[in-house]
Amino acid sequence: MFRLAFQVLPVLAKFYNSRAVDKRFQIGEQVIILDKDSNSKTFVRWQTGEIYQKLSPYTYIVSMPNGKKRHLHAIKLQKLVVPAAEMRCVLCISYN
Repeated sequence: MFRLAFQVLPVLAKFYNSRAVDKRFQIGEQVIILDKDSNSKTFVRWQTGEIYQKLSPYTYIVSMPNGKKRHLHAIKLQKLVVPAAEMRCVLCISYN
């Protein structure tokens, strides 16, 4: 049984590492946070936040919209990407 585990684990690790993504965030960057729903233990939802402080390469203090700050690992975070259709561009041209 142990021999089988030693044969299978390197294969599983190689598969995982081929798809793993290194997440790095900068201070002030907007992120979305995977967080438990306050009404349920099993359901989760995404919330917005901003990177406030970097404690280690994968641990961050995130400022929440309600003013609280949370200590979170990079696994729970993703970069906030706003679709181009939702961005508004205003161009003011003055003709004198």
